[in-house]
Formats: sequence, structure tokens, C-alpha cells
Amino acid sequence: MIGTTGATVVILIYVLFACLLGVGAGVLYCLGSRRRWNYNTGIVDALWGAIVFFVAWYLESEIYIARGLWDAPVGLAFGIAMVSVVLKHLFFLWRSFRVG
Repeated sequence: MIGTTGATVVILIYVLFACLLGVGAGVLYCLGSRRRWNYNTGIVDALWGAIVFFVAWYLESEIYIARGLWDAPVGLAFGIAMVSVVLKHLFFLWRSFRVG
């Protein structure tokens, strides 16, 4: 087993990877839909991806622990984080059509 320092490093690496995936999903969505993308949007995408990843990973871990399994995979949490970034962009796109 790894100690608390190792676990902290692993969590930080996962969160940084979720940030990168959030930015990547936002960039790909904006390129595909020909929308404007800048650094502020990238920072928001990174934070949104990291927060959603952390919450999804926590909930997934709780479900696995309740079922008696101690090893929760992180792939589902990464997928949920990326999809949430794309859904955020779609929501703002829908809102801009509705308002404007």
C-alpha cells in the first residue's frame, strides 16, 4: 500500500490530468463548432473539469466501497468530467441562441 504522501501525489496527478482533459474537450468542442476559444475559457474548462472529476470520483468511490470493493477505477470519472465540459459549452450555446 502507498502512504498518504503517495496518495496525495496520485490525486494531484489525476486532478491535473482532469484539467488537461477538460481543456482538451473544450478546445475540440470549440474547434468543431467554430466558436471562439481563449485562455479565460480554458481556465474555466480546466477548473470545471477538475471539480466535476473530483466529485464524480468521490461518488464512484463511495459506491464501490459500499459494494465492498476497495479499488475504484478512475476512467468513468474522467469521462464524466469531459462530457460535463462539453455539456457546459452546449448549455451556453443554447442560452446564447435563446437570449440573442
